[in-house]
Amino acid sequence: MEESSSIICPLQRHAHKNPDHLFIVSSGKIFTYGEADRLASAATQKIVNAGLRPGDRVGVVVFPTAEYIIFLLGLWRAGVVACLLSPQAPLAEIEQSLKDINAQFLFNDPSLSLEEDAAAAGSHLWKYAVDQDATIMFTSGSLARPKAVLHSYGNHYYSALGSNEHIAFASGDRWFLALPLFHVSGLSIIFRAMTSGAAIVTGEYKNLESEIKNLHVTHVSLVTTQLSRLLQNPQAARSLKLLKAILLGASAIPPELIDQSVEARLPLYISYGLTEMASQVATSVCLRTPQDRTKINILKYRQVMIKDDGEILVKGEVLFKGYVSGDLLMRPLDKDGWFPTGDLGEWDNDGHLRVIGRKDNMFVSGGENIHPEEIEYHLCRHPAVEQAVVVPVEDPEFGQRPAAFVQFRPDQQATAQEMTDHLTQYLPKFKIPVKFLSWKDDPAYTSIKLKRKYFQAIADGMKKR
Repeated sequence: MEESSSIICPLQRHAHKNPDHLFIVSSGKIFTYGEADRLASAATQKIVNAGLRPGDRVGVVVFPTAEYIIFLLGLWRAGVVACLLSPQAPLAEIEQSLKDINAQFLFNDPSLSLEEDAAAAGSHLWKYAVDQDATIMFTSGSLARPKAVLHSYGNHYYSALGSNEHIAFASGDRWFLALPLFHVSGLSIIFRAMTSGAAIVTGEYKNLESEIKNLHVTHVSLVTTQLSRLLQNPQAARSLKLLKAILLGASAIPPELIDQSVEARLPLYISYGLTEMASQVATSVCLRTPQDRTKINILKYRQVMIKDDGEILVKGEVLFKGYVSGDLLMRPLDKDGWFPTGDLGEWDNDGHLRVIGRKDNMFVSGGENIHPEEIEYHLCRHPAVEQAVVVPVEDPEFGQRPAAFVQFRPDQQATAQEMTDHLTQYLPKFKIPVKFLSWKDDPAYTSIKLKRKYFQAIADGMKKR
């Protein structure tokens, strides 16, 4: 049991209770809870022997492997803060990120291997202070310097407890790690598994349909592009039906994708979350009908309030400790401890949360407020469109007008007129984009969370030329 100010290591708790239960599964190897516990203790001892001390910040270029999952557990047992970085990031960007947070060390070893140490395993009882600094991860929302978000161990732990209570995840279940560990959506899977005694599956996302079958996957987290592409593969779609839960988030979800998922009888849950809240804030029921998409419930250990201007405010045990800048920690909260998300939302008649869009995405065209997410939503209802991003472009008469970047589904296209005709069914004329632009697919800006300002810069550059 947990004291009010400390958390007994959930990995160790399940290792003592069920040492032979699986914790990490891949096509090449498996790690039981007992093995992972011993390896984590050995990693902790090496980390301490290397001179690292509680509170030290270590940049970790983190790869989606079992060894890296266990290495992170070793860092937390040593009280070290894991500053999570992408393997795709240029070295100059990594160095700047570490400088921004005064990180003392960098760990970057794609071939990381671990060894057990009988002396290190011992009988030590690992505990974490609820407010122990655990991770720093970098938000991705613009072209400006990303914000460094500091989470406590308790933030991640209570995020997992609330998620597991809403989406059943227990011993014997297996959650596929299809999202990167340097994003909170990927990292949260570690905590969901540890707190429930379930397993994590690592493998090749490109072969997800075979991994689901061969490695007995029961749960998976995806973003919309991943799910859309899997549904275009009949074999993958059949594999998805074998799952207990598909958690979908990270961006606006096209209604056609929800309709396809419901028609295919996929166990789909849609979620609203943010890095500052350690992943999910609110999650739907399992979608049995298209109407279920509106049944978004606030998870335990989270609180939500909507201001008079429509902005969503959040707080709770999962709320981050603050933004790190050098040795400073900034907590942008109001006097009552609420964090302003910058998202706009409303409550429906049944008390469910509806997210409208980003407050800072809204722009004014001829005196009318335009929310890009509304236009994107209806663009994605076109059968040829996979995803879309709408940004404002300058206009001498109206001030600003919408322009749309459109990514089409494989082997499909639509003309500007066809898309205009499609949107006219749902939107007034002033919300119809004045131009449709080719999709710019740069993995640095379009992989997990689309960086809207990346597309804005492209549109602005076109005007200058």
